[in-house]
Order: sequence, then structure tokens, then C-alpha cells
Amino acid sequence: MANHVMFRSDAMAGTTLGQYLVSLRVATEIDNGMLVAVGSLEEGQREVKAMAAIGADTKLGAIAVLGSEEVDKEASFDTVGGFTNKVGTIARGYILHDGGAYAVTAGAFEGGVPAKDAKVYAKAGSNKHFTAGDVEIGTCEAIENDGATTWYVIRIGA
Repeated sequence: MANHVMFRSDAMAGTTLGQYLVSLRVATEIDNGMLVAVGSLEEGQREVKAMAAIGADTKLGAIAVLGSEEVDKEASFDTVGGFTNKVGTIARGYILHDGGAYAVTAGAFEGGVPAKDAKVYAKAGSNKHFTAGDVEIGTCEAIENDGATTWYVIRIGA
């Protein structure tokens, strides 16, 4: 059983287009599938940016969903559902882009999971997904069950 949020990059622009990926320094332990605002470039770095808090007026293109490779060299027999981004490491973020799609497990939501066709939002100061909030992310396009995991597919934008 997964004890951490799992993420699929289904139809994210960053899967094939590097300009929609961002490298982010992890300030506090955080799971894949969580939402973060893309902060400023770290001093002395060419590509690594800080994770910032999402604000009520944060624009969609300034938000990323975390999707690092699920590798933990310190754990044996680790599973995807056992992975989290550790403090000080560099996480991969997929910048939210209108028309893209990704999937997350239930732990990515606060206050309940969305129904199919429900709007999905980000809230200021949180990394979770919500069914009401400050910044509209998109719509829960599908709820899929692969036999072991239930996935909530988010279509970004209108």
C-alpha cells in the first residue's frame, strides 16, 4: 500500500519539451504530485530554482507539479508509493501548461477527492489540490483504477 502520493505525467508538455520542466531545491520533505510555485534562481546556479509558496494570485504557468524519478538509493525494495523528495535534493517539476494532463493519487487532495468533471484548484499557502480554492488548475477528467491504485486525472486549464 502506498504511503506517499504517486504521480503520472500522462500528457504534460515537460515530458518532451524541456522548457516546461524546472529543477527545484527541496526545502521541506514533499511528495511527488504536490503543487509548488516556481521561485527565483538560486544564487550560483544556472538552473536550480527555489520552491515558493503558492499565492492567491499565482498564475498557472508559475506553478509546477512535482514529478521526480522515484529512486531512493538508501532504501532497498522501495516502491513508487514509498518515495518522497528529501530536503536539500533537487526535484523535477512539470510546469502547468494549458491543455496538459497528469494523474495523482488521493493523498494529493485535501478536503476530499474530486468527482469526475469537478474543477480542481490550488490554495494559497498549500501544496495540495482542492475542489475549491484560489487558483483554478483544471478539471478531474477521469478517475481510473488499475487494480491496485486509484488515479485522479487532471486536465489543466479550461
